[in-house]
Amino acid sequence: MDHRTFLHYMNEHDGNGAQNHSDAQWLPRLPKKMGPSILLGRPSEIPFGWGVHIIEGPNKQVMALATCLGLLVVFLLSLMYAVVAKTEEQGFGIGAFFVAELTVGITAMYYHAMET
Repeated sequence: MDHRTFLHYMNEHDGNGAQNHSDAQWLPRLPKKMGPSILLGRPSEIPFGWGVHIIEGPNKQVMALATCLGLLVVFLLSLMYAVVAKTEEQGFGIGAFFVAELTVGITAMYYHAMET
């Protein structure tokens, strides 16, 4: 869940324990805003409160594993083509094209995951 969705669900609580979203089964576990803001207190005092640090972004380990598995599959396909056709140049030329496509695809997925 990105930070915008989290803050939307957190602020849509009506203060009486009821939720405005019936489809969210996990919503009672999220922190709720109760009462007025802590910033509306006495201006001379530092407000005491707690917060939630939201870490979001793509799972880099999974993307690295997907890249490694993709490279392994490309290598095996290139090797099979080179053995069957008996031409190393064509097999690994096709493999180089697949590696370029894999790189562009993984990069696009990474930047898409960073946007959401």
